[in-house]
Amino acid sequence: MRTSFFSALLLTGLLVFTGCADRLPDATAIRVAALTYAFEQDPEIKADPAQWIFAVECDAAQPEVIQSLARFPLAQGKVQIEERGTSARVDVLSGKRYVYWNVKVSTRENGETWADVGCVKGGLNGYGQLLQLKKKWWGWSVVASTHSWVS
Repeated sequence: MRTSFFSALLLTGLLVFTGCADRLPDATAIRVAALTYAFEQDPEIKADPAQWIFAVECDAAQPEVIQSLARFPLAQGKVQIEERGTSARVDVLSGKRYVYWNVKVSTRENGETWADVGCVKGGLNGYGQLLQLKKKWWGWSVVASTHSWVS
């Protein structure tokens, strides 16, 4: 009886830790969580996500972050940007509104970090936000945000 209990416990532990191997490294996961939050909270993008195309720049793990954000409308290859007034840029090739996103992570300690996410949709149309992220058992999660600049 005792042997089967310990065998079951060992098997459960192995299954749990095997699932952990698929998790992203923290450098990538933090940036993916911050950008995902920013994409999903933007009111213009939320209103009509099919009308947008994103360019993303990260301070680290750029290829891995881009790959992890594949469910979003990321620009693939070359884009030709055209200014449409002071508040809009359009990718001429796709006809979609263009937005440039960047993320920079600072101060990581005790399972907590800060990410500065910026968004530029046109010459006078952009904003930045400072996000506080905490590591949860399932990954990184935004727990607080504040606007840092507006154009």
